[in-house]
Amino acid sequence: MKEAEKEKNKATDIYEIGYLLSSGIASDAVLAEVAKIKSILEKHNCGFLSGAEPKLTELAYSISKAINGEKRAFDSAYFAWMKFKVAKDDIVGLKKDLDKFENILRYLFVNTVETDSLVSTAKKFSFTRPEKGKEIDETKIVKPLKIVKKKDEAEKTAKKIKGESKSAEDADKADEQLDASIDKLII
Repeated sequence: MKEAEKEKNKATDIYEIGYLLSSGIASDAVLAEVAKIKSILEKHNCGFLSGAEPKLTELAYSISKAINGEKRAFDSAYFAWMKFKVAKDDIVGLKKDLDKFENILRYLFVNTVETDSLVSTAKKFSFTRPEKGKEIDETKIVKPLKIVKKKDEAEKTAKKIKGESKSAEDADKADEQLDASIDKLII
């Protein structure tokens, strides 16, 4: 009975582990690998709180790891995370077991809190303009700009428009038309 009470009274912390799984794993076998990681956590009496399914992502830099005695470089990996409770005494053993798991390229433990708080409730913001009290208009979706590949093409178009005009008034109108067409492209 005393050992059972000691087990209950162990100080627990909440951790989050972010990990990268090898992209060499077949897409239908990735969840099986996550289940193996969960079983390692359960072996160390971790209480699972939350997590995310792995998603294949491109890496910012290549990661090298020896798998089955062969060193391989990875440019993409499956990223996932889990949040769990664990006794402080069990974290060292958990780390040793995860180090032996060949399909994990990298992982990181972070000591965290139990509640998920992506957006702080203390920093609320509004979509109103304080000076007018009106709501901000919805964002308008614009068409992508047509980019002129060469500066010469833009100058030829300007000369063509200006060349068609014969007087100063026509030149001013041509400049206005050119400005209007540039404004349309920008907006």
